[in-house]
Amino acid sequence: MTGVDCLAHLNNTMDSRKPLVRACNDNIMRTLELADDMIRLADKGDVEREDIGCGILYGILRDSAYKLKQLAEKERTAHMEKGWWEKLTK
Repeated sequence: MTGVDCLAHLNNTMDSRKPLVRACNDNIMRTLELADDMIRLADKGDVEREDIGCGILYGILRDSAYKLKQLAEKERTAHMEKGWWEKLTK
């Protein structure tokens, strides 16, 4: 097991609800979740805003989320093509 694999194992044993995955892949998955959260917040904030400044804020948040999501999806695909996406084993 490499140092990266050991770190992934340590990180994942700290939260037994998560499957055992490489740390780099876990970070990509968490980035995708964060981008989805950002999109939901931008949508909610846009509906509840009371001035144009908030509209600009939530527009930037939404645009940033979609850019992050696109980059993370591209990186996930690259990891899959390299064979790095599979779950780790002991």
